[in-house]
Amino acid sequence: MASIELQEEVERNIFPTFSQKEFEEINFCVYRYIDVNDGQIKYIGICNNGTLPGRHRGHMNDDWFKRGEYVCEYIKLRNQTETEAMEAHLISVYGTDKFYNKAKAGWGKASFIDTPLETDWNIAPWYDYKHFKESAIKSLQSDWLARAKNDLQAAIMVKDAVQKYRAVKCALINNDAHERPERYGLCKEQRHEP
Repeated sequence: MASIELQEEVERNIFPTFSQKEFEEINFCVYRYIDVNDGQIKYIGICNNGTLPGRHRGHMNDDWFKRGEYVCEYIKLRNQTETEAMEAHLISVYGTDKFYNKAKAGWGKASFIDTPLETDWNIAPWYDYKHFKESAIKSLQSDWLARAKNDLQAAIMVKDAVQKYRAVKCALINNDAHERPERYGLCKEQRHEP
C-alpha cells in the first residue's frame, strides 16, 4: 500500500472525527496522558480558560513527554473549581505523583467526587497523522515519531500507537468495570472475572 493510501486509511478508519471549532472552545477540562507502552496513566492536567491544544504544545517541550508515547484523553468540566478539585482527586486515584505530577501530590481523594468512568474520557482529536508528523518536524526533538525515516514509516508508527492505545483503553475499561460494576449497570454475576 502506498504511503498516501495508508495515511488516508489511518485518518479515515482509526481516528475520531470532531469539530475543531468545538474542541478549541473547551475552556475547562481535566486531561490525562496514558503511556501506550505500559498502559499507565502518567500525568493529569487541567485547562482553565485556556485550550487543550495549547497545553499539549507546552508538554511537547517537557523531557518526560519527549521520551514516551502518550495518548491524551480529556473530560469537559464547567468551571475552575471543578477542574482544580478533579485534578487533585485524580492525581491521588491514579497515583500520577509517582510519575510526573508534583503539584497537588498528597492532597488525597475527595469523598464528594465520583471518579469518572473510563468510558467518560474522550480522546483528544489531534491524534491524527498530520498532527503527529507536523509536530515531529516542527519540534526537531527526538520524540518517538521523529525517528520515522519517511511518511510511510511515520503512518505505520501512528497506526501502531493507536492500536496499542485501543488495547490499553480496553484494559482500563475492563478493570474499572470489575472494580465498580454497579456504575456500569452490571451486577456481580455479569462482570467478567479475570
